[in-house]
Amino acid sequence: GAKTHFEDWFKHAATCNLIGNFIFRIGHNFFFACVRPRYRVYIALTAMLVAHLIIAIFLYVLEHTEWWIVVVAYFIGGIGVGTFESNLLSCITPLGHDTKTWAILGMPVGFMSISVVGFLLRSPPPIGANLPVVYLHFAVAVACVIGMAVFCFTIPDQHQEGHKFSEFVDGLRYWNQWLPTIAPHCIALMIQMYAVTFFTSCKIVILSRFACCPTR
Repeated sequence: GAKTHFEDWFKHAATCNLIGNFIFRIGHNFFFACVRPRYRVYIALTAMLVAHLIIAIFLYVLEHTEWWIVVVAYFIGGIGVGTFESNLLSCITPLGHDTKTWAILGMPVGFMSISVVGFLLRSPPPIGANLPVVYLHFAVAVACVIGMAVFCFTIPDQHQEGHKFSEFVDGLRYWNQWLPTIAPHCIALMIQMYAVTFFTSCKIVILSRFACCPTR
């Protein structure tokens, strides 16, 4: 039926999150070249806030079934993910190694709270509470607002300038000076992102089958 057709399209359209993430991992230096890293953090959190509100309101509250809504929402979410991490770390690096360490630890904790705890709450009893997924989207939206407030009032403004496109090009000219240093970290991050994406997909498939066949 129409619902099944939309569910199939939803699975494909949701991959736009990865596309947006892939583009803006580097693309934020182009699209937001004139914006300071501090304000790029606000842009990233706002993008994630908007993405989850689009999904919660249009798909669940208003029950629209247009697949392009999913594409827009997940691509905007990808913009947020791709822009957030590097600019946040740029803002907190002057605060010292310990601050950076705790901030980095907070990222997987946030991911696990939704992807593990959230999925458990969505599961049928006795494991979960059959929590409607729309509440998770609203919860993330509220968390983004809280995150912006915490960032605004607790992280001092270091008055960092935005990176110019010319500086990015100049950096490419001297790739042999910095690439060997960061190459191991790039490889480690690539493996980590692959593992997160791959095993998250496996988890979704397993939990979906369990939800459909709870007696197995």
